[in-house]
Amino acid sequence: MRARGNPICRALAGGLPAGLTLLALGCGLKRQPALILAPGEAVVFGQILYGAQPGIGQLVKLYDQYEAVLYDSLRTDPSGRYGFTQAPAGGLMVKVSSLDPLDFSYVRYPLTRVTSAERASIAPMDLRAHGCAPVSPAESAQVVTPNPGAPLAFQWSAVAGVPSLRYKVRLANATDSTVWEPTSSTATTQTFNGIGNSGAYAGQLVPAGRYVWRVKVHYPTGVQAATRTRGITFGSGAP
Repeated sequence: MRARGNPICRALAGGLPAGLTLLALGCGLKRQPALILAPGEAVVFGQILYGAQPGIGQLVKLYDQYEAVLYDSLRTDPSGRYGFTQAPAGGLMVKVSSLDPLDFSYVRYPLTRVTSAERASIAPMDLRAHGCAPVSPAESAQVVTPNPGAPLAFQWSAVAGVPSLRYKVRLANATDSTVWEPTSSTATTQTFNGIGNSGAYAGQLVPAGRYVWRVKVHYPTGVQAATRTRGITFGSGAP
């Protein structure tokens, strides 16, 4: 079978250790339920949790650091563990997503490897949001277009039972380009004065229109998570 795209796929297609079961959705190889590894075979490995339990059968994806190139993907074993046997050097992203409303939309872990042989142990990633979710503005709210004289407060609930986490809002336009993303803090509210700080919006007052926002969570371990997005409409006057 012809391997797709990148050199990792071609290497995977060239042969694997005996007894190894591989799922490599991004490479077009045969799909299997899980990757079963002997100790020491994986170069990027970790565990997915679901609350206090192993996240069994979760789809784990290995990307480049910008999540533009999918190198490999596999499902976790009965202990919630996963391991990629080959991965390039450089910036990478390990990511798991969920559609369950009680979960984060995704959890991910950025890492950098100096060589392709370097072994990287990823901190455990918990898909369960543990109550963290946007609170205000409500879904599909229409509000006065924020400006320095009429700022907009974003509020959310914290992850239960985990102190000292850092949070921040990401506000994006209808095409998912970042409009405003402040510095993270331990607070569960951030105030937007209507002036963007990213891309074409940097230093500019945002116009009326449709936007989306979500809360991003940063764990001390380096794990990052994000809530689902909420729609919001900025109007020139009161709703």
